[in-house]
Amino acid sequence: MSMIRIGSNFRNRKPKESRKKGNTMKMRKVLSLILCLCMVFVLLPSAAIAADSEGEFKEEGGELYFYQSLDFTRTDTYGNEWSYTMKYKLDSTTQTATCMGVNGAVNVFTGEEELRILDTITYQDVEYTVTAVGEYAFQYNKAKVITLPDTITRIEAYAFDHCEKAESINIPSSVTYIGRAAFNTCTALKEIVIPDGITEIPASAFMGCWAVSSLTIPDSVTTIGQQAFMNFGYKADEPMDVIIPNSVTSIENNAFRSANIKSVTFPAGRTETLTVDDAFPSCSKLEMVTILTGLVSFTTNVEFRGCSSTAVALIPTSGNNLVSVPTGIKYTANEDGRTVTITHVLRTALDSTPAQIGDWYVSAVP
Repeated sequence: MSMIRIGSNFRNRKPKESRKKGNTMKMRKVLSLILCLCMVFVLLPSAAIAADSEGEFKEEGGELYFYQSLDFTRTDTYGNEWSYTMKYKLDSTTQTATCMGVNGAVNVFTGEEELRILDTITYQDVEYTVTAVGEYAFQYNKAKVITLPDTITRIEAYAFDHCEKAESINIPSSVTYIGRAAFNTCTALKEIVIPDGITEIPASAFMGCWAVSSLTIPDSVTTIGQQAFMNFGYKADEPMDVIIPNSVTSIENNAFRSANIKSVTFPAGRTETLTVDDAFPSCSKLEMVTILTGLVSFTTNVEFRGCSSTAVALIPTSGNNLVSVPTGIKYTANEDGRTVTITHVLRTALDSTPAQIGDWYVSAVP
């Protein structure tokens, strides 16, 4: 609203009609300026941001990064307000991008945050596909939910290490590589689905995932690394059944140490020898070990040490070709060539064993 001066200058005021024309001219000039600015931006090289995100591109050390603005802030104990960005590294050669995690004070997260990784980022009319979660990207992050797009193929080492508040981190079916300790100590995770196509479950990959209550190992896996499932499901309500697929040829030491396992089965039909290296110590809930193949080799004579003293081992025979078993499981071959009498398991005498499992027979202790 224009102020009108009262007094000697009153007579110098412009007529009302003249003032209206002046205001109209000013408005036209402003509109013309806005139109010019719009034309300038159209003529500049395109740097479009992904459709559902806001942020900025930066060059750092000769590399191009995109910082996606996240739509929340947090206040620390000193009253400082923090805003956050999700960082991505762009590779112009492959036109792919790697998510590098969240920038900002994640230690003041409330544990209710939900983060979603972008699937594509567009820069200068070139679309970059987000294919990886980088090393240490979300280590110690306190978000409740982290959602990965179906474009992800690699989850690098320590990517979600110690995400102790995360109740959900999906692993897309597109993932073919999981790095060392990628989900180590994700103590609140309720479910883990390992995709088909994963060939190695590396050391400590899912160690300390206490709350998970089931485990399915896909047929593509060939190696299970050291401590890969140590303490797995430790605080779940019920122990789980684990089947080792015939594709697995190596289970390294302490792979399932102290895991909440009720039974372990090595199915029939194996074509390559499986080497088991002290992989199942201290599984206190273990009740049944079922070995339905002759191609299993244990490298230690105390394989199931510290497991339940009531555990029963079912070990088939094929003629005189007995399965290699650790000390602590004692048995004798019967004359019929297809049954075994188990006398002791883990140095504890048995009263009886199941009569049959599948096509294999196990005779009770006399």
